[in-house]
Amino acid sequence: MDNLNHLLAGDPQNGRDVKEVIYRLLEVVPDAKCLRSHSLCTSTRLLQLMPEFGLTHESNLYLPPESLMLGRPFRIWNGVIRIPHCFEDDLFLFSPPAKEGAFNAHVKSFVNAEGIRVLDFHPIHAFLNTEDLTRYERTRAVHRKPRELIRYRYAGEGTRTALETLLEIS
Repeated sequence: MDNLNHLLAGDPQNGRDVKEVIYRLLEVVPDAKCLRSHSLCTSTRLLQLMPEFGLTHESNLYLPPESLMLGRPFRIWNGVIRIPHCFEDDLFLFSPPAKEGAFNAHVKSFVNAEGIRVLDFHPIHAFLNTEDLTRYERTRAVHRKPRELIRYRYAGEGTRTALETLLEIS
C-alpha cells in the first residue's frame, strides 16, 4: 500500500511526511485495510499511525524459509495484525536454490508446510520470468514498454514458472 523509499531518501514526491504518503495512497485505494511497504520499510511510528487511517493489517515482516519459523499472524499493541511472509521473489534470487535454477521445486516446498504461507511475487519478475537480477537490471529502460519487454522474458525456470507451478498445485 505504500512506498516510503522516496521519503527516506529526502525526496517528497510521494509526500512530505508519512501521513501525507498514506493520505495520497488512500485517495487511490480508499477502502485499503492492509499496509505493505516497498522494500519492507516499517517503523514503530508507521505501525502506530495505522489505526488512525483505518488500516488493520500489515505485512512487512519477512521470515526467510531457512529460519524454519512458522508464519502466523499476530496482534500488536495497537490492535494491528501483522502477517509475516516467507517468500519474496527478489530475495530468493540471491539464494543458492535460485542459483541452481530450482525455482519450481523451492516454491512447491511451501504448499504443505505448517503455518500460513504468504508469498510475494513482483509483477515485473513474473512478467520477465526473472531467474537472475541482472536480467531485471538490464531491462530497466523498457520496463514500461511491455511489447518490447516481452522479448527479454526468460524461457527456462524462473519467477513466472514458479508462480505458475504454485497456481497449478493450489
